Amino acid sequence: SLFYIDENGCEYIEEFTIEAINSIGESILGEAVEFFPNPCTQFLQIKNARSNFEISIYSTQGKLLLNKYSTKLAGNSIDLSILKCGVYIIKLNKDNQILTRKIIKI
Repeated sequence: SLFYIDENGCEYIEEFTIEAINSIGESILGEAVEFFPNPCTQFLQIKNARSNFEISIYSTQGKLLLNKYSTKLAGNSIDLSILKCGVYIIKLNKDNQILTRKIIKI
């Protein structure tokens, strides 16, 4: 369980399970995209996202927290230092094909 208080003073408890895996991969237009490590501390690596992706990170309440466009992400990372510890939703959008995953920042 993760307990946190948002900027408005609202308290939240997130229930989640951390499984013994190092990455999550799925194919978008033939590319096997991987996010690792998950959970992460500061940087989330994105492997094989090769071109023209929009990356969006949302709170579990649906608030957009980070939005980035990239033309070359192969082996690159996203700096999550602006985010507090918690559970987030990451969406990669390429030509209206969307890959959505849950990420955990610790």
